[in-house]
Amino acid sequence: KFRTDRRSERESLYCKIDMILGEYDILRAEYHGGDLTGGHVKILMKKASQIMEQIAACSWNAVLSEVHKEEPEEEDFVRSAKLVGIALKLHRGMGLSITPKGHDVEDHLVKQMRAVPGGLFDFDESWGEQLHQSGSSNDQRLRNQKSEAKKAVSLLATDRRNNLTETQSACEKVKADHTGSKRAATLEKEVETKRVKKETIDGLLEEE
Repeated sequence: KFRTDRRSERESLYCKIDMILGEYDILRAEYHGGDLTGGHVKILMKKASQIMEQIAACSWNAVLSEVHKEEPEEEDFVRSAKLVGIALKLHRGMGLSITPKGHDVEDHLVKQMRAVPGGLFDFDESWGEQLHQSGSSNDQRLRNQKSEAKKAVSLLATDRRNNLTETQSACEKVKADHTGSKRAATLEKEVETKRVKKETIDGLLEEE
């Protein structure tokens, strides 16, 4: 069902599912047409809930990839709505509860894509991840400071200093001075990753 002409692509849907199965020592027998046999079927049935939950996550990755397009058009809205439907169908099919966030995605995500000028490209949780990383760095830097009041003062001073125009200009200059052009191999890999991601999404839509 998930076969493609590019089985060797590690980021294709077909290979992602194979990798998930491999985590549970479930291997498709090449001598048996690539089908599961004997003990592998038993493992799949025994751990079906965990395995299918991981597979469903692949469909959510496709949703996120699609909704983060810049300047989306009508075709993108339609594709996003279909991908959301596929992801939630898998979710419900496994008997998993739908969280409030899931209901929001189902009812409002595509509407917001249409309503926000330029789309939802910049609307993600990367800022939250960045906050976690900076928080961890600050905790490490101030680990020997016992006074919570002094910690707060230090954090405020650092935040103020980092947001000064002079500081930001200096950081941009250093970044520009030390940033070279991307290597051809890196650019080629980025193009290939985008292509494979597109094939994964198209594969999900074709299955629907």
